[in-house]
Amino acid sequence: METPKKRRPSAEAKHAEKTLGDVERRRKAIALKKKRAALKKKKRKRTILIVLGVVLALLLAVGGFAVYEYKKLTNDPSKLFQKGGFTATTAPATTVAPAPTYVPDADEGEIDPDDLTHDPGDFDMSDLKDADAPEATEGNDATATETETTEGNADNAGDATPPAPEATAALATTAAAGSATAGSAAFHTEASSTAATEGDDILNVLLIGVDYAEERLTDEWLEKGGSSAEHADVMIVLAINFTKQRVDMISLPRDTYAHIPGVQGIYKLNASLDCGGGLFKKGEDGKWLKDSSGNYIPNEKGFEKVMESCEWMLGGNIPIKHYYAVTMPAVKQLVDAIGGVDYDLDVTFSMQGRDYKPGKQHMNGQAVLDYLRVRKSGSGLKSDETGDGARVNRQKDMLVAILNQLRSSGMLTKIPEILRSFKGQLFTNCTFEQTTALALYAMDMPAKNIRMWSMDGIWSSKKSAKLNFCFTDQKKRVEIIKEVYGVDVPEYRDCTMSYAYWFWWDLQATRYLETCSGLKKALDGGNSSFTKAYKAVQSARAAGRKSAQNYLEGKSNYMNDVAEKLEKACENLRNEAIAAKGSIGYKKSLDFYSTLKRYNQIEVDPS
Repeated sequence: METPKKRRPSAEAKHAEKTLGDVERRRKAIALKKKRAALKKKKRKRTILIVLGVVLALLLAVGGFAVYEYKKLTNDPSKLFQKGGFTATTAPATTVAPAPTYVPDADEGEIDPDDLTHDPGDFDMSDLKDADAPEATEGNDATATETETTEGNADNAGDATPPAPEATAALATTAAAGSATAGSAAFHTEASSTAATEGDDILNVLLIGVDYAEERLTDEWLEKGGSSAEHADVMIVLAINFTKQRVDMISLPRDTYAHIPGVQGIYKLNASLDCGGGLFKKGEDGKWLKDSSGNYIPNEKGFEKVMESCEWMLGGNIPIKHYYAVTMPAVKQLVDAIGGVDYDLDVTFSMQGRDYKPGKQHMNGQAVLDYLRVRKSGSGLKSDETGDGARVNRQKDMLVAILNQLRSSGMLTKIPEILRSFKGQLFTNCTFEQTTALALYAMDMPAKNIRMWSMDGIWSSKKSAKLNFCFTDQKKRVEIIKEVYGVDVPEYRDCTMSYAYWFWWDLQATRYLETCSGLKKALDGGNSSFTKAYKAVQSARAAGRKSAQNYLEGKSNYMNDVAEKLEKACENLRNEAIAAKGSIGYKKSLDFYSTLKRYNQIEVDPS
């Protein structure tokens, strides 16, 4: 039987089979691709989990280290300030600044006699002179032992209250000091057990509040005769005792009669910034320099001179190597940055059209700044509320309110970021790390461990340069330094009110004698009253210098009589010289006008 032939698949069948095969292969390829993608995704997830685990482990390790470092910074930030530390071991040596050199001026034209008498203000000799004190005589001052008095004691009384923490120091203070209890005394003597002892590790940071306004840098301001001086109107030494976990805030009044190291003359302590060249750098043309961003360039030399001057106030051997300086606008910015301050306003006053009434209220930055600056009766204050003496307590209370606001709001740790935002208003030689360390340290500082002190004394518009100086109570100054640093320092006897009174008139006597020397030659002994007056000044000056030496050596506590005699002798010589000049038609001018510009190495605004 014949086998039937197989039928060959048609072309259509072949195509269909091929199509089905392609579909199956694509299906399998897609399935395989999906499977591979799933495996890859799973592997990627596993890799991510491994990486996350490693990162988490690292974070935990870093976190643990950060906590450890936080504890170290909180407990001992002094490691970041090795160069600025102080160990109470030795007492500073006695220092007496040299007297300024007098250089007579060239003739400046005739002076009207009516211009020669200067109002000494509210100064009264009875404020200086003890009614029961023995009358001093030439060559006998070394035997005087009774202490001069001004409302109790001319050189040592401290009843007057000085300007202390100004608002402008609040910003820097928060970074380093934490909080203080309201109503802290300006000066309090603690038990001796609280004094610094040998081996205490103490860091000094100077807080500087700068009296500065942008308008003072403009040509328009200078053309109007405005002063460009930038005063260090707030100086607070922050003594951080890491050994005793304590902070002492020592306020140095702006008007302190002081010596600026390396600069000759009679200055207030607040002039130290200007004596160092001011707040900003200047070019050879005397104009302020700007950086590439158009900002004025800070002058480190100015701040260094302020630190040197404050070191001198502490005795000379207690170093101050770190500072924070802020301007008035910075305070306003700080208060606004923390949302304002709740405060029980205690006075009625107005400032540039803004009126304020007493009572509990929420104060913004402008209101706080106005409150911290007001001190004149023209602003509506009562007589007992005016002046730097009354302003200090208001400033301290507000400072405490600002610090407490920072702590209660939990913003103290954000201070470094806040400080960074005040570009052009905050100046410091501390690093961001150092500032952060101090802020962390402040968080754990109990309020009871923060003490406030003021190196105040007697305010007087006495005849020493006709300015309102603060003459530091030297005994109090020595006690504060002993309590805070545990070292003994000498009194600055050349910075007492009575010595300054004599010193000013010794300068005047030298100039008066030189001014009249030409007239003396022209008269050639022809005017006996003038000759007698001339010799009286010479005699009084010689006697005064002998008494001054005894006073500086501690052999005498009385200088006022010799100063008063020298002043009267100079005034008499001036009157006799003017009369003698007119009698003979003497043509050369007699310039008796007194100003610090004559004696100071650097001219500054003395206000």
